[in-house]
Amino acid sequence: MSIAIKAEGKRLYAIGNTYPIKDALKGIGAKWDADAKAWWVGVVKRSELEALLATPSTPAQDALPALSGKLVPVSGNTYPVREQLRALGGSWDAAAKTWMVDEARLALALAAVAKGSSEPAKPFRHYSCKQCGARPNSRGWPRIYRNGVCSDCYRDACDDDW
Repeated sequence: MSIAIKAEGKRLYAIGNTYPIKDALKGIGAKWDADAKAWWVGVVKRSELEALLATPSTPAQDALPALSGKLVPVSGNTYPVREQLRALGGSWDAAAKTWMVDEARLALALAAVAKGSSEPAKPFRHYSCKQCGARPNSRGWPRIYRNGVCSDCYRDACDDDW
């Protein structure tokens, strides 16, 4: 990994691409410094930080193809596999509402999306009444039926029919 240790006062900063090991850094008590955009620990934990950075990278990271530099969009139902796309080096393009992945890793990204999209989608559920706009309170009243009408409006419609 390309992570270096930078000492500033009583803090040791882990500089570089720390995203793959962020959970391990949290495990040794590291904190995120948003201004420096780096994880830091106190000088007391120098040995723990050095031991963590000395561990070899995972085989999955070594097996990835080298980056070509050209980003291509990945479309489809990418939400369930967003962490896998991020691990492949992908980034979310909010303006285009798509993931951008390196061209060399496109086949892996498309395979992940195809595998992840086999999950059934959740059915649509109304959260407010189509007629009066009422929303259920904490106890679930008025109830919103599948057709989008609340129990009060449904009862009123039934009363009109009598």
